[in-house]
Amino acid sequence: MPSMQEIYNNYSLQYDELVNHEDYNNNLNNYLLEKFNFDGKTIIELGVGTGRVTKIFAERAQRIFCYDKSLHMLDKAKINLNRYKSKIEFSQCDNYNIKEINKKADVIIEGWSFGHLINENKEEVETITNKLYSDCISLLNKSGVIIFIETLGTNVTNASAPSKSLQQFYQLLVNPFGFSKKTIRTDYSFKSNEEAKIIMSFFFGNNIGDRINFIEKGIVKEFTGIWSKYLS
Repeated sequence: MPSMQEIYNNYSLQYDELVNHEDYNNNLNNYLLEKFNFDGKTIIELGVGTGRVTKIFAERAQRIFCYDKSLHMLDKAKINLNRYKSKIEFSQCDNYNIKEINKKADVIIEGWSFGHLINENKEEVETITNKLYSDCISLLNKSGVIIFIETLGTNVTNASAPSKSLQQFYQLLVNPFGFSKKTIRTDYSFKSNEEAKIIMSFFFGNNIGDRINFIEKGIVKEFTGIWSKYLS
């Protein structure tokens, strides 16, 4: 199994294949579109990956600025989002340097991206969280909204942060930063149990194949948290 960094730098096709099997019930899509107004908005997405989250709101947005530290991922995102190319600008930027972005937006959104920075800096969770929050605020227009989407567990019975550093990160978002939290199911759906083991093993490690507790044929439980805050 390649490392997380190797995946983001060299394996966008495999990564895209995995995420396209997630949330087969469209719970994330439905929640975001019902809860937040993307119509005619300028949106900054951080850690865009292959554009999985962008697809949810791209039709409604007026302008989208997509950032990722991996040019390899951005190249795949450009292909996936080609139909919206007239309204999207793609740029390389590490999450640690987002304050350098010279843009303002009505919506700041990230999906399964900040969590990696948190896990890479386990001894500095509070410092990194403070920085991410303040940097996002600096990019936000008045009355705008910040939306963070992160994992609450793959192939688990109940929703919970999968690491101590993420648990601390999630707690800080709620208190002291005042984010609201919503937990949803974003289960994976594969054609077969065997397909699930092959695709998920590439990202989660070979031993996950022996540990998957299928809800039913090809269905793997996944929990996702959405933390949001409006700038009033």
